[in-house]
Amino acid sequence: MTQMDSFINLTKWLKEVRNQTDPDCIVILVGNKKDKVADIEVPKEKAQTFVQDHKLQGFFETSARNGENVE
Repeated sequence: MTQMDSFINLTKWLKEVRNQTDPDCIVILVGNKKDKVADIEVPKEKAQTFVQDHKLQGFFETSARNGENVE
C-alpha cells in the first residue's frame, strides 16, 4: 500500500471511527515518514485541507526513523 492509497482510504476509515466512537472523540491526522521528503506522495497542504474539510482536531507529521514528533 502506498502513501496515496492510505490517503485515499482516509474517508472510509474516518467514517468507521465516527460510527464506532463517542461523538466528542478527538481525531488527529498523523503523516508518517516525514524524513523521506523525496518520496512524499501526499503534499502537506492536501493533508491540511482534508483536516479542515472533515473538521478534524489537527494534523502533524512524524518520522519513526529519526524520532521527530515521536514520544
